[in-house]
Amino acid sequence: MIAGTTRSAMKTIAAAALVLMADRVVPAVIGELEGRMVATGRAKADVPEIRAHLAAEKRAAMFVYKAPFAEYGEGFVVNYGSVPRLNEAYLKSRPNVISSAAAGLIDREIGIYVLDKGYFPTVASIKAAPNIALLTAKPVTMAESDKLIELRTVWLLIRN
Repeated sequence: MIAGTTRSAMKTIAAAALVLMADRVVPAVIGELEGRMVATGRAKADVPEIRAHLAAEKRAAMFVYKAPFAEYGEGFVVNYGSVPRLNEAYLKSRPNVISSAAAGLIDREIGIYVLDKGYFPTVASIKAAPNIALLTAKPVTMAESDKLIELRTVWLLIRN
């Protein structure tokens, strides 16, 4: 009987310890989640502007490392999943858009680069970057004649 009481007391102490630890973590988790919700809303607000620029461009657009859009994440999953039929379906469903993670799957000319402002926070950081398309085999840099458009969450670098 005493052993059962001891186990019960230990379980109660462990539960209390978990509650105390969680109490300290909860504000940080809530803050992180709120920040992500705000960032998601800002990214959604950028979508119509990005689509307008893509519609005016004959060349492909590349969503570069960590761009907060499905276009980047899809290519990452497809490329690292290494399923040939999935690669083909992805390339057919996105004729004018590619993720930098899947850049090796195409030979199209890229006209627009969608750059995450979290990684490239300033114009100077883009101009100084030795490679703005971080996951591509061939380095890409900004030329003087390129046009740079600032949106809420990303930069659009339009090749001249």
